[in-house]
Amino acid sequence: MAKGRFARINLDGKSISKTKLTTAAATAPGQLLALNTSGLFAGYATAGLRNALLYVARPLEHEGLQSADAIPASSTVVGELAENGRELAVLVAATSALKEDTALTPDASGRLKIAVVGTDVVVAYSQETYTVGAAAELVKVRFV
Repeated sequence: MAKGRFARINLDGKSISKTKLTTAAATAPGQLLALNTSGLFAGYATAGLRNALLYVARPLEHEGLQSADAIPASSTVVGELAENGRELAVLVAATSALKEDTALTPDASGRLKIAVVGTDVVVAYSQETYTVGAAAELVKVRFV
């Protein structure tokens, strides 16, 4: 499970969210989500592209879970809308060496990774200088 560097996903004080059931797959706080054709949250798995509204899974505080705790499959999840200007804590791929304003793009696992500018669609920028450890971690990003 991801290391919980942040207690909250919503770092900008706004609450622009949607509450939905998740699919039959476990989810992690900070994971990128999108609505599937059944109207359920599913992990966003389109690497390098943005072809849906993105949401970021919040921890299940209402069930006593924290940002380092997995979200069980088929749970009711609050997803923070990842719209332009939002600052959220999002899972970033393992071993990513970030500097402030590093361009980020989705990977195939619902995390962000360092973007290849000119090839990948940039969806966010790192808001901190940080090197992610051996497992994905929450990093403060600003969506564009």
